[in-house]
Amino acid sequence: MKFVKIGLLGSASLLALTVPAHADPISTVLGSVIFQALYTIGVPGAIANFVAVNGLGLLAAAGTIISGLSQRAGSVKPSDMKSTYSTEESPVRETIGRDRSAGLKFFGMTDGDTRWRVIGHAVGPVDAIEEYYLGNYEVVVDEDTGDVTSPPWPRESGSWAKVETKLGTTDAAAWPALIAAFPDNWTSSHRLLGIFQNLVTFYNPGLEEKKYLSLYQGGTPSLELVYRGSRVYQADQSGHSATDSSTWTWDDNSTWAIIHVMRRDSRLYDPALYNWTKLIETAAKCDALVATKDGNKKRSRLWGTWSYEDKRSDTLQKMLDSSGLEIRLDADGLIYLDMIEDQPTAEIAFTDRDIIEDTWQGGPEAVERPNICRVKYRCQNRDFEISEINMDGIAWAIVEDEVARYGEKYLDVELEYCPDAGQAQRIARRKFLMARADTVSVVTQMVGLAAWGKRFCSIQTEYDDEAQIAWIDPIAFEDSDGKVTLPLTIWPDLPAWNVETDEAAAPEETPTLNYVADIAAPSAPTYAIQTTAPDGTRHLRIPYTVSGSPDTVEANYRSYTDDVPTSWRSMTEASGIAYAVLSSSLLGQQIDARLRVFEDGEGSDFSDVASLTVGVDNGTPNTPTLVSGGTSADGQTAILSVTVRVVDFRVAAVQLLRGGSVVQSYTYVPGGVIGFSESIPLGPSGGNVVWVVRAITTNGNASGGLSFSQFISDNSGGSS
Repeated sequence: MKFVKIGLLGSASLLALTVPAHADPISTVLGSVIFQALYTIGVPGAIANFVAVNGLGLLAAAGTIISGLSQRAGSVKPSDMKSTYSTEESPVRETIGRDRSAGLKFFGMTDGDTRWRVIGHAVGPVDAIEEYYLGNYEVVVDEDTGDVTSPPWPRESGSWAKVETKLGTTDAAAWPALIAAFPDNWTSSHRLLGIFQNLVTFYNPGLEEKKYLSLYQGGTPSLELVYRGSRVYQADQSGHSATDSSTWTWDDNSTWAIIHVMRRDSRLYDPALYNWTKLIETAAKCDALVATKDGNKKRSRLWGTWSYEDKRSDTLQKMLDSSGLEIRLDADGLIYLDMIEDQPTAEIAFTDRDIIEDTWQGGPEAVERPNICRVKYRCQNRDFEISEINMDGIAWAIVEDEVARYGEKYLDVELEYCPDAGQAQRIARRKFLMARADTVSVVTQMVGLAAWGKRFCSIQTEYDDEAQIAWIDPIAFEDSDGKVTLPLTIWPDLPAWNVETDEAAAPEETPTLNYVADIAAPSAPTYAIQTTAPDGTRHLRIPYTVSGSPDTVEANYRSYTDDVPTSWRSMTEASGIAYAVLSSSLLGQQIDARLRVFEDGEGSDFSDVASLTVGVDNGTPNTPTLVSGGTSADGQTAILSVTVRVVDFRVAAVQLLRGGSVVQSYTYVPGGVIGFSESIPLGPSGGNVVWVVRAITTNGNASGGLSFSQFISDNSGGSS
């Protein structure tokens, strides 16, 4: 008797009944693009039916497809991303979602005074940088100049450090600064095309200067980035083309991330290989908001960096595990992804009429089966490290009576690409209960082959009061008598997720590396407005309060587009008001804002991050006050020359009026003074000139007036 068992690497859903009982010759089957591609990356669903009807001996022929293409197992661990390294050979890396990276030092050189470093991070183009760290301290980098604006780096003429970025496009020029400084070592041909990279420049204030030690006492600091990785094709987005990557945008939706990684294999790139309608449906499930301890979050996202040298099937399996998705083939052999639901629907039903025999095996023995679930995931709070969640008090994660009787038996669920504690625990609960579930082996006639390509079935024997849902494990059959064996795992009871009782809190945030520990962090900002001056100049204004008299206050903000943040941006701080000039309106939008203070070059923690809605405040502003100057007369000419100040975060402009009309208007800059000067010739008859200085808000609401007047007597022989 010949017995053929088809192994599906634990994923029977990868099978599709695309090869009939009378299969085409092997040359035809091996000519299938999908067949070859899925086999190459370790997804055997496309070949399983072929092997089933032709025998395992022919599997060797399929093996010739991937001769010489074997890859090592493994993936890029977060810990491997945390320090800048230098090597002659490095694997090609690519990032999905977000990650934190120090990168590979491509080039480092000094002219004795200035030091340059070129750091490469991943294949591009990536979307954007969100955070910068120099020597493990978070800093803000000016998006236009590249200057590091956070203390202790600023100087009068700019900054002692500069970070410039190329996002990894294929049209970037070589770094001009390196060509100028090292023409023999860096030429216009050194473009590093397609590599997401930074040029970091460190300037030397002089070895004898006190500033040198505050900057470089630990040596030249390393640069780390938190960034958004590859832009991906999203079939549900208007304007996206599956073959034109310039139309793609960033998204951490698990569906589009996994398909992006699959299509990096040239054999799986062709859009015709995919069922995009089903993929759009699954992507919508991933984007659906679900309740978590940290508020509503998208149901399934993926973050992390993977290596082109890693075994692609290992990478994909880790992503599938981390997302709660699985790869399937439709009836036409097209690839799609499907969400594994807690309450699945049977795709096929088996009753006593279909079953020749069944063997109920029950779950693993109590002395062997896991009774405690430990969950690890990619934790942003822990600097993107794979971190364990404290599951104390979560009932589903421990079987107390079995622990007491048989000792602790752990199931470790490590979801390397999962960025959310709630998502991780939902997936872990299913995996934990599946590891403890009952199993049954069902033997049928050829009707059992109808389960190929299916993931869930219902089964009801003569001993069952009602049908049960079961997970279909790899199928086996005997081709001599047409019997099919269906190994099934009874689907566990997974009640609706209760955030309060089923979900543990994410690990606490890793304490920030401080400049000094005894400076208290300031309170978070509570208010943000936008002002618009008559000339159209827009300011974002954030009032703040700090204790004592710190040397420096640093305020930062970041805005959002479609829930995706910009990098932190610097502001100018003065008189309890932080402001930034805006190129586009933020009115009505959500921003994040934070503060920290510095004393003697040493800084506090950042305040809590405040989420603020940018509004407008047109309340009556404060009246300007005189700083210096006044009026005078030069013959028959009345002269005004004054400097005024106003302290009020809602002021948009300060104006000079004469005769009730605005004659001069200047955008208000918090902390600064404004000068007005005007000369009015009155002629021989003289007269009295009255000027008024006032502050106005965005809608023109005016303060009280600061008045000045100059009287000139009649010099014509008459009276004035």
